[in-house]
Amino acid sequence: MSIDLDRAFRGHEILITGVTGFLGKVALTMLLDRYPGVGKIHVLVRPRAGGTADDRFFNKVASSPPFRPLRERHGDRFDAFLRDKCVPLAGDVTDPMLGLSGEQVRKLNGKLACVINCAGLVTFNPSLELAVRVNTEGARNAAELCKQTGATLVHISTCFVAGTRRGPVFEDEPLIGSYPKAHDLDEAAHVPFVVDAELKDVDSLVARLRAQADDGVLAAQFRAAAVRRLEDEGRDPKDQKALGLAAGRERKVWLSQQLVQAGMDRARAWGWPNTYTYTKAMGEQAIAASGCQYALVRPAIVESALRFPFPGWNEGFTTSAPLVFMGLNGQRVFPAEHKRVLDLIPVDLVAAGILGVAGAACAGRLHHRVFQLASGDVNPFYVRRSVELVALYKRRKMDERVAEGKRSAFENWIDTFLEPYPASKELYFLSSTPFFRAAAKGMRKLIADHGASWGAPRTTALLARADQALESVDRQLAMLETTWDLFLPFVAGERFIFQCKHTRELWAQLSEEDRAKLPWDPEAIDWRQYWMEVHMRGLEEWVFPGLEEERKALKREVPQPKDLLALLAASVHAFGPRVALRFYAGEDGAAELARTRDDRITYDELARFSDRAARALQANGVKPGDRVLLMSENRPEWAMGYFGILKAGAAAAPLDQGLSAPEVGNCAQVAKAAILLASPRRARTTALPCSSPAAPPESPKAYC
Repeated sequence: MSIDLDRAFRGHEILITGVTGFLGKVALTMLLDRYPGVGKIHVLVRPRAGGTADDRFFNKVASSPPFRPLRERHGDRFDAFLRDKCVPLAGDVTDPMLGLSGEQVRKLNGKLACVINCAGLVTFNPSLELAVRVNTEGARNAAELCKQTGATLVHISTCFVAGTRRGPVFEDEPLIGSYPKAHDLDEAAHVPFVVDAELKDVDSLVARLRAQADDGVLAAQFRAAAVRRLEDEGRDPKDQKALGLAAGRERKVWLSQQLVQAGMDRARAWGWPNTYTYTKAMGEQAIAASGCQYALVRPAIVESALRFPFPGWNEGFTTSAPLVFMGLNGQRVFPAEHKRVLDLIPVDLVAAGILGVAGAACAGRLHHRVFQLASGDVNPFYVRRSVELVALYKRRKMDERVAEGKRSAFENWIDTFLEPYPASKELYFLSSTPFFRAAAKGMRKLIADHGASWGAPRTTALLARADQALESVDRQLAMLETTWDLFLPFVAGERFIFQCKHTRELWAQLSEEDRAKLPWDPEAIDWRQYWMEVHMRGLEEWVFPGLEEERKALKREVPQPKDLLALLAASVHAFGPRVALRFYAGEDGAAELARTRDDRITYDELARFSDRAARALQANGVKPGDRVLLMSENRPEWAMGYFGILKAGAAAAPLDQGLSAPEVGNCAQVAKAAILLASPRRARTTALPCSSPAAPPESPKAYC
């Protein structure tokens, strides 16, 4: 008998975590689009500072591009539909019961059919401490909630929990106690892998590193590094406050680096390529040992949407994005062994897989524990082919620029010799980023060891500039090398094929209508068409702008301003004619502010108007060291007034615009304020006439 997913979902309540992420948003919108009869969907959202879970979900998440199909389907009723179906819950997967209160858990008990846990830390090299909290403890917390409520847990993991091993990876392999190196060890050398014991070891390791960060010798090193940093930034190292903050930053950076490296070392000791796969594997084992009803969904490399919510949708820095970006921007040699599979799966196929498993869970028809979502077992896409297609795409883009008159045909011909090409891992290490970085480091060492003995001041100055240039090159190559180190296991690691038998068996049980709603057809993907017309275009629109900003930030050497006025001056110098502030005309009562409707204030104007504000304050008796209250709506004049106060040499004390007149008076008395700088509307609420010298003694003079 086939599984009817429409019936399975109808009226059932579901909780979804990770809806602010790339995969979670697509899974949620697909569920609402394909099965609108589903019951309440509880969406776990971590509130941001100053906002609620409702605010973040309905104002930020629901306004994002993946919700486009729902907006088109429901039109003016979109907001009402979404609010009827989705119930934001403030919580965090790192907290017990996902941060839900006892009362909330009791209300969900017996009502919740399924928990879809899409939350996870997907960075390959995060802090060990944070990765364990999110990927391992978070999985365990979700399992405990399911035990309390009777729901089935559908947990999103990754195929790459297989680690560094060879051959086919099956869905029915043992979970508890398994680790990748066990496949290569004989029985005598085999050691048990117990998640609870491993987590205790991790806690001890983190505690040792935190204690080491307070070591006296290291503290002296942090202080010395802080002095050098302040001197490099043109700041006074004798400023004890600045020095203390800089030393604290050095300690924080050191500890962060140690926690990242500790995670990588721990993972590789057991046979996982990175902290991400190591902590995800522990999360799987924690769930398997919890006693809850569960299913593990393991996607391969999740990439741009094939069809839904629209072709090419992508978000964040997915696995292929940095590699493709490097190929389009000068990286030539790509390590790509013969017949090495790049196991991609479009995000909408992954979302369909998740919903198929969740629907089977709601229907009580789950017959397997693990479902892998990959393409390599039926339609392999090879790493070498991906590099060839990057080169082809680059050539196409260059041809388009020639046709537009933006470059010459001769430049295109030269670029054909600089296209990316696949090579062995050995050739990559001998002729690409690692080689050039080693050369740069060697040249810097040569300058450091022998430069001073070469004598002439002019030569010494030239060598100093050369060393600075080489340091910049080394820093950029280090970033490239780190990127390659992280991604090599996915594109040039062990040869394994993820078998998806359980997933295909489940789809064979679905009705034809459900298979049409949730297409699982990796065997039908035309990889050339997908890569060239869908994936690459999606990366260009949604991902590359962020990578470009990161690359530019890496190249920029930005001196740190000493204070806010120095920051303003630097911003004016760098961005003078650009827009700094804009008045939003849609607020309540905006009619009386018609003078500034849709005004745009540039950095140059901000500097000029704040100068004017400073002169006006000084004319009204404000002296250096005075305190000035600032009270206004959220509008450009607030910033002008704030910087004007600073330029007058006074200290600014911003007030909440909703304070009453007595409350303003209390603030003024405590702060011993010289004047209240207020917008006309706020001045009226305080019942103080503008520029009035007759204010009561406990209140400041109001200046509008």
